[in-house]
Amino acid sequence: MKLWLLGLSLLVAGPVLAAEYAVLVAGSNGYWNYRHQADVCHAYHVLINHGFNPDNIIVFSYDDVPTAPLNPFPGTLYNAPGTNPKEYNAGCVKDYTGSAVNTNNFLAVLTGNKTGITGGNGKVLTSGPDDNVFINFVDHGAPGLIAFPVTYLYADQLNTALTYMNVNNMYSKLVFYLEACESGSMFSTLLPSNTHVFATTATNTSVSSWGTYCPPDSVVNGKNLLTCLGDLYSVNWMQDSDAADFTVETLQEQFVKVRTLTTQSPVEQYGDMSFSSDTLDQFQGAGSTPSSVPDSDNNQNWEAHLVKLQFLQNLAQTNPTQENQQAYAQEQAFHAQTSNNFYSFSLVLDPANQFQLMTAQKAPQDYQCLRGAVDAYEAACGPLGEFGLKFVQVLVNACESGFQQTAVSAALSQSCSQVLYE
Repeated sequence: MKLWLLGLSLLVAGPVLAAEYAVLVAGSNGYWNYRHQADVCHAYHVLINHGFNPDNIIVFSYDDVPTAPLNPFPGTLYNAPGTNPKEYNAGCVKDYTGSAVNTNNFLAVLTGNKTGITGGNGKVLTSGPDDNVFINFVDHGAPGLIAFPVTYLYADQLNTALTYMNVNNMYSKLVFYLEACESGSMFSTLLPSNTHVFATTATNTSVSSWGTYCPPDSVVNGKNLLTCLGDLYSVNWMQDSDAADFTVETLQEQFVKVRTLTTQSPVEQYGDMSFSSDTLDQFQGAGSTPSSVPDSDNNQNWEAHLVKLQFLQNLAQTNPTQENQQAYAQEQAFHAQTSNNFYSFSLVLDPANQFQLMTAQKAPQDYQCLRGAVDAYEAACGPLGEFGLKFVQVLVNACESGFQQTAVSAALSQSCSQVLYE
């Protein structure tokens, strides 16, 4: 009897097997944003190829690129050029698509809140205190925010969700890889150094991220896809992971490699460095099955805010229909109007310090004002669009210079009383 009880006690008190969970997000739509959906499906295959349990992966992707009329290879996503490169859409299981790719669903997934989900398959993180979580977010951004197709996620919201996860024992260690312009601003002043969250970002608080494998170096099987196939930081970490022995390479070693390779923007790291010497197999899959990477030196890079304009220019040049030429002209007009909107706003709000409003690099702290300013701009001037995100820093500067949200909103309304482009 005593031996039986001893065996039972050992069974009950035995070690709990830790698991790995992942959330992968492509936050944009539109064929010109091809690279984001290709990045995320590549990331999915990185995990799967290294033995990650697919039931523990949650994928957000608008999923319009594979079926876009402009896609010369329907149903596919390539993340590098060449002859017969790897295709990543096949087998990439997406849980949230279309309008379900939004801020509320992402936050609900992170915090395990099933009742907060609208659309998608309702899958949320079910990780516990012994599990590791890997998050990869790829999209556009600006100081203090990252974008979804029709909503924004602000840095205070993201860090509140991470704090909730920590307080409610939803992970042992969490790794966050973030691709977006000014992505360092999502963590630089808000992410603690003692909550077991290790984050790396494509850039710092004030510099754009960059697309890669852009025209003319975007040719797959003899056809030019006319837009960037990947993002520079994302392609660099995934190609490294494709070739790495996960049982040997550490988080810090991957960070250093990616920072060295990403020459267009300053890759940064934030948060808890106490486990940066942990090996990749604890976060990106327990297997150690390195595979080959593309043998290509073609790496034309485009600044992220300008990708849509350059894509439409390419389209108008290669297929000069009236429709394509008009779309390019409209995007040019949108850039001009957006630039003028923010110039006028700074002049109306504070003519004596207009230059400072336009050029300062203040860190966002008043997120209530920033949210109100972004909402006011879009109400008065129309959507920011990807190019307009380039000017969010001006709104941050206004909010951090002592102006009340009401004054900022009034100046925006006055500046954008005539909108030339919607």
